[in-house]
Amino acid sequence: MSERMTENDLEQQAKRALDQSEQQVPDSVRAALAEARSKALAQAAPRPKSNWLTPSLAAAASTVLALGIWFATQGPTVNAPLDSMELMVSLAELDETEWELVDDLEFAIWLSEQESLDQSAELSYADDQYLAGGRT
Repeated sequence: MSERMTENDLEQQAKRALDQSEQQVPDSVRAALAEARSKALAQAAPRPKSNWLTPSLAAAASTVLALGIWFATQGPTVNAPLDSMELMVSLAELDETEWELVDDLEFAIWLSEQESLDQSAELSYADDQYLAGGRT
């Protein structure tokens, strides 16, 4: 601890000596030093400004790109409820003749489904016969 006190004492003595020598410097020397300092600061190369614009533009472009990709993947599912609503409104506006056409269309769809079921049943029956060895 005595070494620490000695270092502190030494620092304080050095500071007092420098302060006293500063006070003894003539005003003409102080003025010359101030002028030299001003010239040196004026001649110093200007510090480069921080270029914050480039990283900011890069971040903005990345954000726009990410949002564009995200919205592109969300496309069809966003409009689905609207399409259902438009269909309901259109069906509500149909008159009696148009409803008959819709019924006929439903019948045609049902009939085509039955025909495809019959064909698949015939194919299934033929496959069963072939596998059973009855080769028809």
